[in-house]
Amino acid sequence: MNRRGVDYQGGGVRYIRYNCTVDADRVGYSMLFPGRLTHLHEGLPTTEGTRYIAVSFLNP
Repeated sequence: MNRRGVDYQGGGVRYIRYNCTVDADRVGYSMLFPGRLTHLHEGLPTTEGTRYIAVSFLNP
């Protein structure tokens, strides 16, 4: 993974229903949230550089 301010600028996640933005830019950390409509979200644009992310889906 890479670092905000060094390898890329911008990015993050916005939860539309709650009008909440999360930077989520700590290397080695993960972000978990329900995949239901209650947490409809969008990735914010990377404005400079290249940002790598890993996505996983868990089905109970």
